[in-house]
Amino acid sequence: CALLNDPLVGPVSREVTELLASAALDRTPEAFYALSVTGHLGPCAQASLDGCFFVGLAQREPTSTVAVHAHRCRSP
Repeated sequence: CALLNDPLVGPVSREVTELLASAALDRTPEAFYALSVTGHLGPCAQASLDGCFFVGLAQREPTSTVAVHAHRCRSP
């Protein structure tokens, strides 16, 4: 995925989290929900992203469309 190497987006981002949840739902047609998490925690994390993580939720709608939501969080 090109977003992983994009310096303006990167792997810890809303966009990647949404793609992960959507891809998981695509690969499991019997599922109605899929969750995804990306984040930077630990000693090697960039200062601006240390403790930052995204949680994504994809939901299959009755009309076969997929609703995807991602939220940025900070660990205490």
